[in-house]
Amino acid sequence: MNTGKQLSDYEEVLLPKDIMEILHISRSTVYKLLDTGEIKSIRVGNAYRIPKRNLTAFMFPDSKDLSSTSESARIEKKKGGLE
Repeated sequence: MNTGKQLSDYEEVLLPKDIMEILHISRSTVYKLLDTGEIKSIRVGNAYRIPKRNLTAFMFPDSKDLSSTSESARIEKKKGGLE
């Protein structure tokens, strides 16, 4: 199942089916990762919601959170009147 989508094409909050597509893994593997907390998620009733940053943290555990770094840089620029 090659959707041709990049991670940036997905919403900021992902569904388990999105994780299946992105990682090319089975439904049961996705739910195992969510149930064990290997991929951090939010439960809304019986449904899982996964912030995209949690998936990237799982995929790149030794990397800094690039989204918060770029957001911090943007805020600093704005404070300095550069934006």
